[in-house]
Amino acid sequence: QPCDQTQSMVTGEGKVASEESIFYVSQKALLAVKLKLQSGKDIEVELLQAFAYPGDHPDDDMLIPVDMSVVDEHFPPEEEELIDINSKLDVDRMVAKLGIKATAEAVVRAQQAFVENRQEEPDAERPKPMSVKEWTEIWADMCMEEGMEEEILDDDSE
Repeated sequence: QPCDQTQSMVTGEGKVASEESIFYVSQKALLAVKLKLQSGKDIEVELLQAFAYPGDHPDDDMLIPVDMSVVDEHFPPEEEELIDINSKLDVDRMVAKLGIKATAEAVVRAQQAFVENRQEEPDAERPKPMSVKEWTEIWADMCMEEGMEEEILDDDSE
């Protein structure tokens, strides 16, 4: 079921709030990418695919927030969003445009940007690392709040 959270993150003036650029990635995959970049080893596109959807990992794996706004400079607003309404990151499009190494570096930069962006909001309100299970539950709750109950119930009756 698509669940578009971007609507709830648009402020009254039509400006998009910063949370829209926050995305969660696998801590293990990010660490593996960082180590490969530091050691100059080749990065397989399969490793980058681990960033595509936070819910694709085991329940107890940790997800960490990253600020994908640093990647936006490569993808103008008139282009389709890199993160779709189902919270899937278009890794293939990033690789096609930036290449494997630059895509890996962009995700690492996104994590650095999140860490550095502390002046924007108080610690208590910042997204926190969480398990895949927690992320999945929060995502499901957000979808339900978005008025998706009827559609989900309709699907169950088929």
